[in-house]
Amino acid sequence: MSDQVSVNQSPRPTSALDELLVNLLLAFRAQHLRENPSSRMTHWDKLQSAVQMSARTTRDPSEWLSVMRDQLRIGAPWKETAQLECQLVATVPAGSAFLEMLERRYVYLIALTRVEAEARQKAAEVAAAAKLAAAHAEPEKPGKVKN
Repeated sequence: MSDQVSVNQSPRPTSALDELLVNLLLAFRAQHLRENPSSRMTHWDKLQSAVQMSARTTRDPSEWLSVMRDQLRIGAPWKETAQLECQLVATVPAGSAFLEMLERRYVYLIALTRVEAEARQKAAEVAAAAKLAAAHAEPEKPGKVKN
């Protein structure tokens, strides 16, 4: 069996920390797009720059989160984002190599985040189409026998 990922397969986060970061970056992205609708065309570049710059200029995960919010011009965290932020700070020990890891891997993390965003969008479109199809399906008539 080959370890290569096929072209049709979506890459998956390689660790629990990667998964947490992808979910956190998706939450930042959603809040950024809601609060800064004019940045729809450049939001991926802004997110990538914010991750890179904040990793280079901060000393710990809690400071990184604050600088990320400042860079993305987003306000107080939404409920889901707040939970993810608290989970990140609780997961990453003080003095760890977290910020160095972010600086080395930010492009990969943004790529994972983008792939996940597209997968979630596709799943939502499929679910919406299925719901619409079910709503427009002809209701069965009582007593009619299906072949």
